[in-house]
Amino acid sequence: MDHAISASPKCYAYYSDGISWESSDWAKSMLLFFDGIAVLVPEREDEAFEHSDEAVIAGMRKAECLRVLRPTDLVDAQTAGDIASDVEKIVAALDWRGGEDRATDSLYVEKLGSHVAGRTVDRLASNLRDRGLAKGKGAALEVDRRVIMLVLSVIAAHAQRRGQALGVQLTPAHSTRSWAHRREFLGEWVRRDQYAHIINTDVETLRINVGPIPVDELVSFREQNRSALDQYRLAIALLAKDLAQLDLDLQRVARSERVESLKEARREIERSGREYLSNTGGLMCAVAGLVWTCIGHDIAGALLAGGVLAFDALGTSSQKRLHDLSYVISASQVFQ
Repeated sequence: MDHAISASPKCYAYYSDGISWESSDWAKSMLLFFDGIAVLVPEREDEAFEHSDEAVIAGMRKAECLRVLRPTDLVDAQTAGDIASDVEKIVAALDWRGGEDRATDSLYVEKLGSHVAGRTVDRLASNLRDRGLAKGKGAALEVDRRVIMLVLSVIAAHAQRRGQALGVQLTPAHSTRSWAHRREFLGEWVRRDQYAHIINTDVETLRINVGPIPVDELVSFREQNRSALDQYRLAIALLAKDLAQLDLDLQRVARSERVESLKEARREIERSGREYLSNTGGLMCAVAGLVWTCIGHDIAGALLAGGVLAFDALGTSSQKRLHDLSYVISASQVFQ
């Protein structure tokens, strides 16, 4: 199984909810915005991972946009100590009583760094057992699902930093429903986890549908529109940084404003496109709604050149906003 990390500056969506993503559509949609998906899989979970979404995994491998990471790739002794310290601190700060789901799942201690910091991981496991949040010993613990959610979130945060040392960018990513669960229970502890959540919101707001689209065509669209994607990523990074400074209530307000702004930007682009078509007789493929398999050029570039920035009536701030959003809006026009 391929799991080596190359010294590449590529940006991967680091799937932070275990080894089985929520849906094929979610995983494929991430390929429009990231160079691939990275997932942490101990060798003992290889078979389960391979069978979790066989068609999409095969497509990702063929398109060379899947990174299977091992605990040894991400967790050294220092990182193991930092993970254990963070988990213990958050566990101590949260209220584990009440009517929440008390179901358990297996957590392989190798993900915590048992291969390099056995005593540290044993101490953490003992702490969780003492609190009634874990059972068992050895390679796998039976752990309260809420604790697993916490542990995976902490690992993802450290994977982000560890990725820089490995020459890749690992951005924690998970579905909107998963993010909502984390926010509900972990609250302020996930306040800074915004980047992929903004992308999820944009995908859902614009109803981007990649279900029937092969992985290689999604990758092709992304690469042919790389300049517009880079601009979108930069705008998302700045927005995520701003959101991370707000409390959860203000974040909700800001996200609602983002949704409305996105809808208005799409209306502006579509309106501009119709004006362009009627005034020049030109063809803008994204607005015309042609399927991607029939298109052989830069969609976002066509949107900008023909449908948006050609109009002097649009102010500078409006042009900047539409420029930042051109990639995701053009994706929504192509993948309907």
